[in-house]
Amino acid sequence: MSYVWIDSLCIVQDDQEDWAKEASRMASVYRDAYLVIAATSSKNGDDGCLRPRVPSHDLSDPVNGSFHVQRQISHRRMIEWPAASIDMPLMDRAWCFQERLLASRIIHYTESEMVWECQEQLWCECQLIQLNDQPRRPDFENSVTTNLDSFKLCYATAVASTDPNIRANSWNKFVERYSELALTLGTDRLPGISGIAREIALPALGTYLAGLWKYQLPQALLWRSTGRVIDRPSQYLAPTWSWASIVTAVWPFGLLPGSKLMTSVCRLIDITCTPNTSDVYGHVREGRLRISGPTIAATLPFRDRRRKAEHHGIILEFPNTEAPDLSVSITMKSDIEVLEDNMTVVILFIHVRRYSTEDTLAEGLALVQSKMHTGCWERIGAIYGTGLDLSQMKQSEFVIV
Repeated sequence: MSYVWIDSLCIVQDDQEDWAKEASRMASVYRDAYLVIAATSSKNGDDGCLRPRVPSHDLSDPVNGSFHVQRQISHRRMIEWPAASIDMPLMDRAWCFQERLLASRIIHYTESEMVWECQEQLWCECQLIQLNDQPRRPDFENSVTTNLDSFKLCYATAVASTDPNIRANSWNKFVERYSELALTLGTDRLPGISGIAREIALPALGTYLAGLWKYQLPQALLWRSTGRVIDRPSQYLAPTWSWASIVTAVWPFGLLPGSKLMTSVCRLIDITCTPNTSDVYGHVREGRLRISGPTIAATLPFRDRRRKAEHHGIILEFPNTEAPDLSVSITMKSDIEVLEDNMTVVILFIHVRRYSTEDTLAEGLALVQSKMHTGCWERIGAIYGTGLDLSQMKQSEFVIV
């Protein structure tokens, strides 16, 4: 072996310039490594890989003498997407997520055994994975029923394909899992997944825009937070229309443009994103989205705020004096904790899902005026509702930052 690369030694610690340079080449470091050694059960860099293995049982036999019998090892945390575990702390770290996907081959040192993982197979010392739990390659053509047993195999399938739908579906799954994981610095939200973005990139996906691909727009704007709702960090991470603007788990929007279930009702006029360094997949300085579509004003009642609800029932402000149809129902899923009393928002509708002639669901964004950027708006949540007649609503244009 000619070289050994250790991230904590090969990146100058607390040097922003060196860190930015090394982070931009992270994909090539892990992709081109002959072998990656992962201290998967270690709590930190001082914990090491090797540790005594305490057998579950010591048995004595008058003929064969003493021997050890080990309890059957569960491999669910290694195989399935929700891989976080107290006995595999490396799986909880966001930076290590992309390192695992990018590497051609990995040896995991766990509490109980070593596990081999490459882009074709997952093997363990006890051989139980080989016998019973062999992952199946997923069918990416069906984004609803995809069985993602091993996300590394899914990644290998995605980067081997030139189909933008396959890559976009894969990216959504990666973002969903990545957003659940821990970052020491919230500002690493985008850099921590930049290596995967660089490998997933495809001309057909279009420009990379702070965690979203232009190919996915406008539907990708409808991501939702699934973790604990908090305020946005004081330090800028990304434009509010990006999932990277908040540090919590998110659900990326699943349907891609062209879905038969979906009819777009908005028009994307322009979108720009300015990177903070030469790395277009890393930190961003600002992003602006100009979009138009049917809109309606609404109020978030104070009663929801007292419970610190993440789902808000909202009251639509119809332009006429007639009482709205009682069948109208609309809910907002908050991106951030909303504290103001009876807050006024504007709803911008993005598309309508049509399950049948009578059964439709309208989805869009809840916007408020930006206090930092004159004439601009910020996203504070995603909305969805039924019983809405969008044809009667005013068409408006917004710049969302």
